[in-house]
Amino acid sequence: MNLKYIGGVVVLIVVALVLWAWIARMPVSPNATVPEATGVKDGTYTIDGQRVTLVNGRAESASAPGSASKIVTQYFGNEATGDLNGDGETDFAFLLTQTTGGSGTFYYVAAALKTADGYQGTNAVLLGDRIAPQPTQIEYGEVVVNYAERAVGEPMTTQPSVGVSKYLYLKNGALTEIPPAMYAAGNLLIGIDSNATLGARLIGSNGKSLYVFAKDTPAGLTECVYMCEENWPPYIVATTSALKNVQAGVTGPVGVFVRSDKTLQVTYKGVPLYYSRLDLKPGTALGHGQSGLWSVAKP
Repeated sequence: MNLKYIGGVVVLIVVALVLWAWIARMPVSPNATVPEATGVKDGTYTIDGQRVTLVNGRAESASAPGSASKIVTQYFGNEATGDLNGDGETDFAFLLTQTTGGSGTFYYVAAALKTADGYQGTNAVLLGDRIAPQPTQIEYGEVVVNYAERAVGEPMTTQPSVGVSKYLYLKNGALTEIPPAMYAAGNLLIGIDSNATLGARLIGSNGKSLYVFAKDTPAGLTECVYMCEENWPPYIVATTSALKNVQAGVTGPVGVFVRSDKTLQVTYKGVPLYYSRLDLKPGTALGHGQSGLWSVAKP
């Protein structure tokens, strides 16, 4: 065999080994991150009053003292990301399943809130037994859980076919379901809240105050665009079918207009409605009077 050929092969092998060793010793790029959902699978959550700590997405415990049957809780997924408590951090909402030794598989929705020390788990809210999960979303500070269940009276052997959407938000740190009477399809609720200072005011589907902008007109147009809408998120609805359902006591006409990005902004008495970034939780109205142009929407 040609000695020059053999020598060339040896040189190539040596170069390859040197390159491999050099790459292996390179520091990991700071942009290479582990998906944040990893920490969620090792959190502690409260299910039916009991604290359950997941390890790599799973927890087991005896169903009763001395019993051989197990309660198995698992991270199911269908996670959604968004800010649930108004601190500007990315929180998670997701589904958990739990089996207790019988034939049932119970589905729950829970959340994990981003803190300086990692993730803090919330309580879990029961959705149902052997449901058919659909995508979960976080919109305007609330969790929207979509799934299918069986019609009333149908046996558990029947395939779930009835669509359901549950709306939840954080109330005093707990994941709390918004009663069905207080929201409508398309993420729209207009309700009424009141306090001693401002009297009655309109609230949105997450319980937070709704506002009007003095520069807007009853023609259903908005002057709040670009940087303005970063601080004053427009109240958006996915479909006009949601407009038929508002809380009792809201007597003015509810409508929408099409924004430049083709989304539908909700109007009340023809005037566009907004949230305020200043309101971190329901019950506050910190946006009222800002710049002399913003005020809470009145029934």
